[in-house]
Amino acid sequence: MSAVLQVFDPIDASAAPEPEQQDWLMCLVELLAQLETIRCELAGFRIGTDHAQIAGHVETMIHLTDRLARETEFDGAQAGLQSDAITKVGSFYSALNGIRKPPGKGMFGKMKAALFGTGTPSPAAVRDCLFVAISALGAYFVLFAYRLIALEEVAGWRDAANTFLTDFKQLATDLPE
Repeated sequence: MSAVLQVFDPIDASAAPEPEQQDWLMCLVELLAQLETIRCELAGFRIGTDHAQIAGHVETMIHLTDRLARETEFDGAQAGLQSDAITKVGSFYSALNGIRKPPGKGMFGKMKAALFGTGTPSPAAVRDCLFVAISALGAYFVLFAYRLIALEEVAGWRDAANTFLTDFKQLATDLPE
């Protein structure tokens, strides 16, 4: 029993990321897993009848991503990326309010209801909200990538994030009315 069969290559400690980087990467993997779960739930919805549920699910995606960004320290060099992500989140909430709020009771609200219907948003408005959310998530994903120092980790994160965004765009395009 003196010979030991070594199945795995020895671990190169110099190639391992710093513990903080490992923790950050795990946070990103967990976030992406949560977002993917929500995206899969969206696949069962219809834009015309389930717009409120779609809005709630997508808002949860934005909230989870925004919360991670708020809990993370970024260098001053990423200030422009942070600003871009925050701006896109603001655009998302504007689009979200547009599909959540029914027309007002004043003259403008009555005209809007007469032209566009009473309280159900158009499928185009719901899709636009989804695409704005995808844009905001993409901006955060770029910001998160800059926090990863090891190039192999950045490439892996970008691949996973881009796959998620591509699948989400396809879902937003294909959701039935």
